Amino acid sequence: MEDFWGRLTVPEQTALATVASPSRFQADSTILLEHDAGDHVLVIRSGLAKVYARVGADREVLLALRRPGDIIGEMAGTAGGRRSATVVAIDTVDALLIKADRFAAFLGQFTHASTVLNSVLVDRLRYCDSCRVAAATLSAGQRLARLLLWLGDEFGEPTGDGGRKIALGLSQDDLGAFVGASQRAVAREMKKWRRRGIVATGRRWVTVRQPDGLRRIAGPGAPPP
Repeated sequence: MEDFWGRLTVPEQTALATVASPSRFQADSTILLEHDAGDHVLVIRSGLAKVYARVGADREVLLALRRPGDIIGEMAGTAGGRRSATVVAIDTVDALLIKADRFAAFLGQFTHASTVLNSVLVDRLRYCDSCRVAAATLSAGQRLARLLLWLGDEFGEPTGDGGRKIALGLSQDDLGAFVGASQRAVAREMKKWRRRGIVATGRRWVTVRQPDGLRRIAGPGAPPP
């Protein structure tokens, strides 16, 4: 999915930056908090963040990763109400913070930007639909394989032997929360794949050593994670 900032025209980017305040969030700090009032939106300019929601007292569901150019907080920031999820910085995140009323005025002035925002929201809705299809049709191992392939393609660093190292600071709990599986299920699959030389793992990093092997596990025509 193409990011929000990258779809804006240069005049739109300039106008939005003019009404924004630069903000920095250190790694592991909270950017947005679930159930808080939504009085602003943010556009990430550098760094990565994870989006999650709580289910019950002790379970979290990882919903998405956000990267440079992505907009966050747009639902509550534009429609009002409470935040539907928490956003936490994975590493240092620099962002543009725009108050909700200023963002609404910006969208009113630049109709193309409003269209861009609607397109981003539609893309995210389609992504959520694909996740529901995956949850209903794929095993936990298939969903995890799809996730690792996607993370490797989008965020991984080449290892020189055809592999991709994913060093995003995501725990096995995070990976499980992303695909709707327990930490035990993730650990079980990782153990099998390590034995077969498909992946290598360390503290909060995973290297996909055999992408083709992981694709065979994921299955043909499988939806995104």
